[in-house]
Amino acid sequence: MEKVSAIERAVQPLREIARAQARQRATCLIERMLSELKAVAWDLRRVAPSPHANMTRSEYRQADRLRQLYKQLTAPSQAQEIVVHYAGKTPEIRIQSPQAERLFIEQMIEGADIAYRLYVEKLCKKVGEIESAELQMHSDIWDCSYLYVVAGGEKQIWKTQVITNISSLGKPFYQWPTRRLKSGQA
Repeated sequence: MEKVSAIERAVQPLREIARAQARQRATCLIERMLSELKAVAWDLRRVAPSPHANMTRSEYRQADRLRQLYKQLTAPSQAQEIVVHYAGKTPEIRIQSPQAERLFIEQMIEGADIAYRLYVEKLCKKVGEIESAELQMHSDIWDCSYLYVVAGGEKQIWKTQVITNISSLGKPFYQWPTRRLKSGQA
Protein backbone atom coordinates (compact mmCIF):
# COMPACT_ATOMS: atom_id res chain seq x y z
CA MET A 1 0.00 0.00 0.00
CA GLU A 2 1.35 3.38 -1.04
CA LYS A 3 2.00 5.88 1.73
CA VAL A 4 -0.09 9.04 1.45
CA SER A 5 1.78 12.23 2.33
CA ALA A 6 0.45 14.87 4.69
CA ILE A 7 0.26 17.25 1.73
CA GLU A 8 -1.82 14.81 -0.32
CA ARG A 9 -4.23 14.30 2.59
CA ALA A 10 -4.53 18.06 3.11
CA VAL A 11 -5.30 18.89 -0.52
CA GLN A 12 -7.56 15.89 -1.23
CA PRO A 13 -10.73 18.06 -1.21
CA LEU A 14 -9.34 19.90 -4.24
CA ARG A 15 -9.56 16.74 -6.38
CA GLU A 16 -13.32 16.38 -6.16
CA ILE A 17 -13.79 20.09 -6.72
CA ALA A 18 -11.55 19.94 -9.81
CA ARG A 19 -13.59 17.00 -11.13
CA ALA A 20 -16.88 18.83 -10.52
CA GLN A 21 -15.58 21.99 -12.19
CA ALA A 22 -14.39 19.99 -15.21
CA ARG A 23 -17.82 18.39 -15.54
CA GLN A 24 -19.54 21.77 -15.24
CA ARG A 25 -17.26 23.49 -17.78
CA ALA A 26 -17.62 20.62 -20.27
CA THR A 27 -21.41 20.61 -19.88
CA CYS A 28 -21.65 24.38 -20.37
CA LEU A 29 -19.42 24.20 -23.46
CA ILE A 30 -21.53 21.41 -24.95
CA GLU A 31 -24.78 23.30 -24.28
CA ARG A 32 -23.41 26.48 -25.87
CA MET A 33 -22.09 24.70 -28.94
CA LEU A 34 -25.28 22.68 -29.48
CA SER A 35 -27.32 25.86 -29.13
CA GLU A 36 -25.17 27.54 -31.80
CA LEU A 37 -25.61 24.56 -34.12
CA LYS A 38 -29.35 24.47 -33.55
CA ALA A 39 -29.58 28.18 -34.44
CA VAL A 40 -28.16 27.41 -37.92
CA ALA A 41 -30.27 24.28 -38.53
CA TRP A 42 -27.41 22.00 -37.41
CA ASP A 43 -25.23 23.02 -40.38
CA LEU A 44 -21.59 22.73 -39.39
CA ARG A 45 -20.45 24.82 -42.36
CA ARG A 46 -22.41 27.81 -41.09
CA VAL A 47 -21.21 27.69 -37.48
CA ALA A 48 -17.65 26.46 -38.14
CA PRO A 49 -16.65 26.86 -41.79
CA SER A 50 -13.71 24.86 -43.11
CA PRO A 51 -10.46 26.78 -42.95
CA HIS A 52 -9.09 28.00 -46.28
CA ALA A 53 -5.77 28.95 -47.82
CA ASN A 54 -6.37 32.72 -47.56
CA MET A 55 -6.23 32.57 -43.75
CA THR A 56 -3.16 33.22 -41.68
CA ARG A 57 -1.65 30.14 -40.07
CA SER A 58 -3.11 31.15 -36.71
CA GLU A 59 -6.58 31.77 -38.15
CA TYR A 60 -6.41 28.46 -40.03
CA ARG A 61 -5.51 26.51 -36.89
CA GLN A 62 -8.17 28.26 -34.83
CA ALA A 63 -10.88 27.58 -37.45
CA ASP A 64 -9.77 23.95 -37.75
CA ARG A 65 -9.75 23.45 -33.95
CA LEU A 66 -13.26 24.90 -33.64
CA ARG A 67 -14.54 22.73 -36.47
CA GLN A 68 -12.94 19.61 -34.97
CA LEU A 69 -14.47 20.37 -31.57
CA TYR A 70 -17.95 20.60 -33.12
CA LYS A 71 -17.30 17.30 -34.91
CA GLN A 72 -16.07 15.72 -31.67
CA LEU A 73 -19.29 16.67 -29.86
CA THR A 74 -21.75 15.65 -32.58
CA ALA A 75 -22.27 12.97 -35.21
CA PRO A 76 -22.82 13.24 -38.95
CA SER A 77 -26.42 13.04 -40.05
CA GLN A 78 -27.15 9.68 -41.66
CA ALA A 79 -29.91 11.16 -43.76
CA GLN A 80 -28.44 14.10 -45.61
CA GLU A 81 -31.47 15.92 -46.92
CA ILE A 82 -31.35 17.91 -50.09
CA VAL A 83 -31.46 21.42 -48.79
CA VAL A 84 -31.33 24.72 -50.58
CA HIS A 85 -27.69 25.53 -51.17
CA TYR A 86 -26.23 28.77 -49.94
CA ALA A 87 -23.19 30.29 -51.60
CA GLY A 88 -22.96 27.15 -53.74
CA LYS A 89 -22.20 24.88 -50.77
CA THR A 90 -24.10 21.84 -49.58
CA PRO A 91 -24.92 21.98 -45.87
CA GLU A 92 -22.97 19.64 -43.60
CA ILE A 93 -25.66 18.56 -41.18
CA ARG A 94 -24.63 17.27 -37.76
CA ILE A 95 -26.83 15.67 -35.12
CA GLN A 96 -26.64 15.56 -31.37
CA SER A 97 -24.65 12.62 -29.99
CA PRO A 98 -25.19 11.85 -26.30
CA GLN A 99 -22.41 9.25 -26.55
CA ALA A 100 -19.92 11.84 -27.87
CA GLU A 101 -21.02 14.29 -25.18
CA ARG A 102 -20.49 11.70 -22.42
CA LEU A 103 -17.06 10.84 -23.81
CA PHE A 104 -16.08 14.53 -23.93
CA ILE A 105 -17.19 15.06 -20.32
CA GLU A 106 -15.29 11.92 -19.22
CA GLN A 107 -12.17 13.17 -21.02
CA MET A 108 -12.44 16.54 -19.31
CA ILE A 109 -12.78 14.88 -15.91
CA GLU A 110 -9.87 12.55 -16.67
CA GLY A 111 -7.81 15.58 -17.69
CA ALA A 112 -8.64 17.25 -14.37
CA ASP A 113 -7.63 14.06 -12.53
CA ILE A 114 -4.30 13.88 -14.35
CA ALA A 115 -3.62 17.56 -13.74
CA TYR A 116 -4.54 17.11 -10.07
CA ARG A 117 -2.12 14.16 -9.66
CA LEU A 118 0.64 16.15 -11.32
CA TYR A 119 -0.18 19.09 -9.06
CA VAL A 120 0.13 16.93 -5.93
CA GLU A 121 3.43 15.41 -7.12
CA LYS A 122 4.84 18.83 -7.97
CA LEU A 123 3.68 20.28 -4.66
CA CYS A 124 5.24 17.42 -2.69
CA LYS A 125 8.57 17.91 -4.51
CA LYS A 126 8.43 21.68 -4.16
CA VAL A 127 7.59 21.74 -0.45
CA GLY A 128 9.70 18.71 0.46
CA GLU A 129 9.56 16.72 3.67
CA ILE A 130 7.10 18.14 6.16
CA GLU A 131 5.81 17.44 9.63
CA SER A 132 2.23 18.64 9.12
CA ALA A 133 -0.02 20.28 6.55
CA GLU A 134 -3.37 22.04 6.70
CA LEU A 135 -5.39 23.44 3.82
CA GLN A 136 -7.37 26.64 4.30
CA MET A 137 -9.64 28.09 1.67
CA HIS A 138 -10.83 31.66 1.40
CA SER A 139 -13.68 32.48 -1.00
CA ASP A 140 -13.30 30.12 -3.98
CA ILE A 141 -11.05 27.12 -3.40
CA TRP A 142 -8.77 27.83 -6.35
CA ASP A 143 -8.96 31.58 -6.19
CA CYS A 144 -7.42 31.63 -2.79
CA SER A 145 -6.32 28.38 -1.16
CA TYR A 146 -3.40 28.24 1.23
CA LEU A 147 -1.44 25.25 2.42
CA TYR A 148 0.09 25.82 5.83
CA VAL A 149 2.96 23.43 6.47
CA VAL A 150 5.54 22.86 9.13
CA ALA A 151 8.87 21.68 7.76
CA GLY A 152 11.88 21.30 10.03
CA GLY A 153 10.16 23.42 12.67
CA GLU A 154 9.63 26.26 10.17
CA LYS A 155 6.11 27.40 9.26
CA GLN A 156 5.52 27.93 5.56
CA ILE A 157 2.55 29.16 3.55
CA TRP A 158 1.96 28.03 -0.05
CA LYS A 159 -0.72 29.69 -2.20
CA THR A 160 -2.39 27.87 -5.10
CA GLN A 161 -4.68 29.12 -7.85
CA VAL A 162 -6.09 27.30 -10.88
CA ILE A 163 -5.53 28.57 -14.39
CA THR A 164 -7.55 27.11 -17.26
CA ASN A 165 -5.83 27.17 -20.63
CA ILE A 166 -6.69 25.86 -24.09
CA SER A 167 -4.14 23.66 -25.85
CA SER A 168 -3.12 24.14 -29.48
CA LEU A 169 -5.54 21.28 -30.24
CA GLY A 170 -8.43 23.20 -28.69
CA LYS A 171 -8.59 21.09 -25.51
CA PRO A 172 -9.01 22.83 -22.16
CA PHE A 173 -6.44 21.93 -19.53
CA TYR A 174 -5.71 23.06 -16.01
CA GLN A 175 -2.63 24.34 -14.24
CA TRP A 176 -2.14 24.98 -10.54
CA PRO A 177 0.68 27.43 -10.01
CA THR A 178 1.79 27.30 -6.40
CA ARG A 179 4.19 29.70 -4.78
CA ARG A 180 5.58 30.07 -1.34
CA LEU A 181 4.52 33.27 0.35
CA LYS A 182 6.82 35.39 2.40
CA SER A 183 5.78 35.62 6.03
CA GLY A 184 3.01 38.16 6.56
CA GLN A 185 1.62 37.90 2.98
CA ALA A 186 -1.35 35.61 3.64
